[in-house]
Amino acid sequence: MKDSAAKNSPKTAVLSLAQLLAEQPAAPPPGWIEPGLLPPQGILFVGGEPKVGKSLLVANLALALAAGQDRAGFIVPAARRVLVCQFELPVAQFVSRLATMRRSFGALPIKICWWTPAPRAIC
Repeated sequence: MKDSAAKNSPKTAVLSLAQLLAEQPAAPPPGWIEPGLLPPQGILFVGGEPKVGKSLLVANLALALAAGQDRAGFIVPAARRVLVCQFELPVAQFVSRLATMRRSFGALPIKICWWTPAPRAIC
């Protein structure tokens, strides 16, 4: 009885990066924004040490996704609906950064929603 239960239970192990990458499918599923990295629907969570550029990366990627424009090496085939939840920066500083980044997209329409901890949503 124990042997059959052990065969049917999920295997847990610590894997090396090489072992984990060996399990990678030959081709990413269709519809991924950046093949194998960012699905068109879902959640992207970015975390890390303070002051390494997480907010800048996410804001740039969010603007690119909403505009349907390639950016920072990410291929964006079409504009997407985007919601960004921003928890760290004061709203005025965040808006100032967005205004600077937005200029690089020219007159392209960008539909994006931002949530800040005030709480308030900006769409």
